[in-house]
Amino acid sequence: MDLLRILQQLRKNKKVKGITLVELIITIGIISLISYLLIVKSFVISNRLEEVELKQIVTSINNTRNHSIVTRKPQSITFNFTNNNYTNSLDQEVIELKKLELNKRKSNIETFTFTKNGSPSFKGSGTIFLSGESEEYVIAVTPVTGKVNARKSDD
Repeated sequence: MDLLRILQQLRKNKKVKGITLVELIITIGIISLISYLLIVKSFVISNRLEEVELKQIVTSINNTRNHSIVTRKPQSITFNFTNNNYTNSLDQEVIELKKLELNKRKSNIETFTFTKNGSPSFKGSGTIFLSGESEEYVIAVTPVTGKVNARKSDD
């Protein structure tokens, strides 16, 4: 507060009415820099949240596969393209996707089914496409081994 009073006192002594061009340019520059940093930061945070959600889906698929090996019973995870969610056969919990959207046009499967030894069933392997704000992602389950791969789409 003391600095503000000193500046006001200096202005009164000089009888200045207004601001200089230099002060205006510096103020606009500072505001522009702060705005730019906020925009970039929000974009980075959004991409990070998409990647976290993608890892969560991959973890769910891997947990379903591992559970089929441990219990020696077939297990599956089903993607609902209409409601943008997925359900695994472990606990039947419906998990909503918040940042990513399931892309039915490009995806060739709705359910990943794993046999008792962890390999995908005949129709259990395939590819799911997900769309984010600026990126597209692909989750693929390989036919024989059941390995889950997630990556950014090349398209």
